[in-house]
Parts: sequence; C-alpha cells; structure tokens
Amino acid sequence: MGLETPTPTEVQNTPKPIEEPKSAKKPVKEIVSGVREKLSSEIRHRTLQVKEYFGKLDQEEFDKLLSFDFRTHLKENPPIGDIFSPQEELANLRSLPKENRREALDIFKQKLAAQRKAWGQCRRFIERSIEFNHDAPKNQLVEWVNQFGSNYGFTEEQKQIAEQLIDGYYEMRQRVLEARQKQPDNIALIEELTGVNLAKSDDVRVSVGPMSIEIEVNPFNCGRLYEKSDNPVIQFEYCGFASQTVGEEPINYVVINTNRWIRWQELDPAAKRTRQHEHEHQKNRLFKAVFEGQLGSDGNRNLYWQYETEQDPEIKRALLEDYFRSRRAAALELAKDEITAYLSEGIMLRKSSLKRKFFQQDNPYDYLSYPRDVESKKEDALYQDTAQRMLVQEYKATIEEAVGALTELTKKEKYSSQEAVALLTDKPLSEWSKTVKRLLEQR
Repeated sequence: MGLETPTPTEVQNTPKPIEEPKSAKKPVKEIVSGVREKLSSEIRHRTLQVKEYFGKLDQEEFDKLLSFDFRTHLKENPPIGDIFSPQEELANLRSLPKENRREALDIFKQKLAAQRKAWGQCRRFIERSIEFNHDAPKNQLVEWVNQFGSNYGFTEEQKQIAEQLIDGYYEMRQRVLEARQKQPDNIALIEELTGVNLAKSDDVRVSVGPMSIEIEVNPFNCGRLYEKSDNPVIQFEYCGFASQTVGEEPINYVVINTNRWIRWQELDPAAKRTRQHEHEHQKNRLFKAVFEGQLGSDGNRNLYWQYETEQDPEIKRALLEDYFRSRRAAALELAKDEITAYLSEGIMLRKSSLKRKFFQQDNPYDYLSYPRDVESKKEDALYQDTAQRMLVQEYKATIEEAVGALTELTKKEKYSSQEAVALLTDKPLSEWSKTVKRLLEQR
C-alpha cells in the first residue's frame, strides 16, 4: 500500500519536535570560557585601579585602564548621539503645543542628564591623564573631549570651553615650572610666593606638582604661611591649604602640614600613603578650581537665572531640578572627598556620625546651606518643596547609602581600606552602592 499524503489538518495537529532553548545550544565549555574571560577582565580592571591609586602604573597599563573605564561608562550611561544644545532644545520646547510638551520635556531631561554625566566623566579623564603625566600631550587630552563629545552630543561651544580649560592648565603649569627654575633655593622660593622668610634650619621640602609648588612644613610654619605672618595667631591643626600669589598671572602653591601623619609613623614609617593622600587632597581642590571654574559657578548662575525668568511651570520645574542637581553633585563630591580622606587614614565614618558631619546646619560640611536656605525663597512653594526633596531627603539618602555600601565593602576584610578608596574614588557617591554590589558578587 502506498503512502498517503497527509491533509493540512493532520499536518497542523502533528506534534512538533521539542526545541532546545537557544541558550542550551551554546556549548558548556564556551559559556564557562565566556564567564571566565569576563571575570578575568574585571579582575584586571580592579588591579589596574588599585595600581593607579598607588602610582604604580606604566603608560601602557594606564591607557588600558582608561579604555576599560570608557567602555564601562558607555555601558552605564548610553550615548545620545546627535548634537545636544540645552539652550536650543529649551527654545524648541517653548514653541511646542502644550499637549506635546510633556513627552519632549522627558526626553530633554534624559539627554541633559546623560550629557552632564558625560561631561563630568570627561573632565575626570583629563584630570587623571594630567595626574599620571603632568606633561601629557595636549592632543591626548583633546582626544578624550572628542570621544565623549561624539557620543554625548557636545556642541562646538562646549568643546571649545573644554579646550580652553586644558590650555588654562598648561599655562598654570608653565608658570610653576618657570618659578622653580628661576629660584632653585627652597627658602627663597617660599618667600617669593608667600612673603614669609623661613629659617635655613627649618625642615622644609619643596616640589613641583601638576600646577602648583608643593611645600611641606611643620604645623607652626604652616600657620605662618597661612596667615602670612611671622607670629601666627591660630594654632594650625589642618592637613594643609591651597593658595596662590597676587597678580595678573598668579602661581598656585599648596602647603602640607607634616605633623598630620606623625601618629602613623609606627604603622607606616615613611608615611608614604598618608603624605601622598594629603598631596592629592590639596591638588584635587586645585583641579576643581580650574576645571569647574567656567562650568561650575557660572553654569549654576545661568541655570538659576533661567529658572527665575522662565514662565512655563513645567519647564520652570525642570530648570530648578537641573540647578539643584548640579549643586547637589558638587556637594556630594566634597562629601566624597571627606569620606575617602577619613578612610585613607583607617577611619570609617558610621551612619550615626553622618548627621553631625554633613547634615547639621551651620557647620563647615553643610555644603548645601546656600541653595537650600535662600531667604528670598522662603515663600516660594516650588522652590521649598523641590529643595526639601533633592537637597535634604535625596542628598541624605545618597550619602547614607554610600557609607553603608563602603562599610559592606570593607567589613570582614573583604577589601582593605586602601583597596576600597582605589576602587571607589572615581565613582560618584550615587554609584557606590551599585559598584560595591558588583564587586562583592565578583569577589
């Protein structure tokens, strides 16, 4: 008997062979190999981060680390592609019909946040390149501006501003190098910079940093240099300070209090780690002064002015949130600086001490007192409600969450204090919790 041709119904009802899940088709060896490769890459990344913190990288390793970090940034902060000018986009928003404005405003805020985050990371890449090689070629620094700019829509004006800031660094560095070259004698150089004549017998160390003369002296001489007086009134107990000479072309100098690391002599006889940290602590302040000068205070003033003059309620709210977000980010950077400074000395801030440290009014670490407590805005409901949410509640939650993550990272000696600082120092506080979770999973 011949074979009969099945009817369409029979074909339809014929059970189909069970297909293996797509993931099962990939050989186990290939899956394991992929996991191992990813884990190995993460371990290499962490190793390079720690080596960078302790100044142990060579040029090839440093280039690899920046490439790692750039790929990570692209993954965590997806590119926006096309040129994005906040000013032009705002003008377009105002011209839209009200029914189309909400969706356009959401897109605007997403792109604005991505671009601002990219600008901050771009600036950090430039700083790190300068820290690694004080005389890094300008074209290398500009190339980072171009790479971030092409992915996050930097306008030509934004790129020009970035290049001006880079030029500003080289001008400052040249002044410092020339000052040191013209005056090789340490005591004479200090007198030229500060007007204070230290004794030849004083224990003084002078070196040239990226864009400052760095001076290491005892607490008494720190006070003399700080007050520019042979008879200081206050007893100087701080880590040091950053200042500059008077004139059209000022020269930056950093004064470090050597007494701050004496108590660690038994643990670290050469006090290398603490001395390095105090140098970096002060240099970081100079970097912020240079690289945030044009886009920091001026940028904030523009945001505030835009908020004040805006008539549309929805756009007005978005501008106020952007202004507060910018101020909060700057405050969180200062808070991170203090937290990592304590950690580098082996001191872990507890949640119970955070209120006294960062959230208590009328203390030096209340970084948001001005935008939060503006007298003329006491009756402005939008301003007050937004400030309470962003500058009090969210700010407090971010710091507490970051410190909690930091505690988790270092408890039971999973990571040392120095490893923790190295692994988190280039991340904003808002990303510490996510970063720590990933690190512990890999561990």
